[in-house]
Amino acid sequence: MEEGKLCELGCGRLARFLLKMGKACCEKDARSCPEMRRKNSESKKGKCPKWPGGHPRGMLGKKAWNFGRSYEEVMGEERGRQFKLKLCLTNTGRHHGVSSDVQVEKLRRQHLSDSMKRNGRSGGCRQGSGRGKHGWYQGIWCDSSWELAWVIFHLEHGIPFERNRDRFEYEWQGETHRYLPDFKMADGTHVEIKAWLDDQGRAKLAACPGVKVLMKKEMEPFIQYAVEKYGRQFTDRYGEMRESG
Repeated sequence: MEEGKLCELGCGRLARFLLKMGKACCEKDARSCPEMRRKNSESKKGKCPKWPGGHPRGMLGKKAWNFGRSYEEVMGEERGRQFKLKLCLTNTGRHHGVSSDVQVEKLRRQHLSDSMKRNGRSGGCRQGSGRGKHGWYQGIWCDSSWELAWVIFHLEHGIPFERNRDRFEYEWQGETHRYLPDFKMADGTHVEIKAWLDDQGRAKLAACPGVKVLMKKEMEPFIQYAVEKYGRQFTDRYGEMRESG
């Protein structure tokens, strides 16, 4: 190859290799030459690499026939609702499991309720489903920092109790549900710790005669005890195991 010869592919750099096609090139592979990369990029703009000649049906840059149409318009009323329900249940919809469609959301909730009943898990909430800071403390599950403060006080004062397993049926909006209070004392009294109370909460409590409800005012002594002894970050004690012996 002549010394000082330029790349014959048009990039203007010095040629270092002789390609199989017989042209001198700055790179060992013609596709690596800056000029060839630019030409290839320009020729492929707006085209899918899998379709060298553009979209096979001439749809490149055009809107799909169903653009902006709802599932009901495309698939029919009933089939469209069922499809949206499927998206919600598999968490693939853009609402991450919660539908903005009132009827679909109602179907979704009913589906989950039926599923829980079939699997024998209805009544109460699963561990960790609440919004509070939850975890295990000395072998006892706590769903919130309030529950943890209550547990700490009772354990350290030797007051016997256990995590409740009793369920109570109650009626709400024409349907039968199950209510699982938080704790159970040695004398059989059930204890419920609640930050607030709505109509459904009142229906739950009515189904459990004699349940002792602890709200903000009643919880203040327990929270104060935990804070004074362990600081405001007393929830850092989650994971602490009960001492043997």
